[in-house]
Amino acid sequence: MYDVILQNPEFVKAWSYYKDYLTEKGARFKSDAAENDQLEKLFELSGESAERAIEILNITMRNGYTQL
Repeated sequence: MYDVILQNPEFVKAWSYYKDYLTEKGARFKSDAAENDQLEKLFELSGESAERAIEILNITMRNGYTQL
């Protein structure tokens, strides 16, 4: 379902940055399934928009959150 945003190079870059951010915060995805759950949640929150998904990731990191 969220494969659409994974085809966007800017989103892929932002997602990678978010995963690095989580590691720096001492958090990480415990499994591939957990990462997939977060991608699906982000896809739903963004209204299926890669640009909006990137904005959500940026807001999450700017506020110091480790969960979407």
